[in-house]
Amino acid sequence: GTTADATYFNSGSNHAIAYQLYGAALGDSYSSIYVGYNGWSGNVNFTLPPPGNGTSWYRVTDTCTWAEGPNQVRTPGSEDSIGGQGYVYGLCSRGLLLLIAK
Repeated sequence: GTTADATYFNSGSNHAIAYQLYGAALGDSYSSIYVGYNGWSGNVNFTLPPPGNGTSWYRVTDTCTWAEGPNQVRTPGSEDSIGGQGYVYGLCSRGLLLLIAK
């Protein structure tokens, strides 16, 4: 939930990163995506940033084994509601998370 700086990137003990493409920066205050990646061998908690004006986060995919199956990547309109700013999402080792704001 914070911005990574040189201290974070220069530490060999950090193995997870997330970023948000915030739609307002592109002129669309209602669209954002969030990508979280855990390259570590254990679970990592990600504190979600604000999704955007009047929106919540929805999960498109999580590559962890609990989500494996034919619906691991949700079709448009069937994404799982996650929550908003400050929600803590636990991601498994070497997992990738993709969220959209809507």
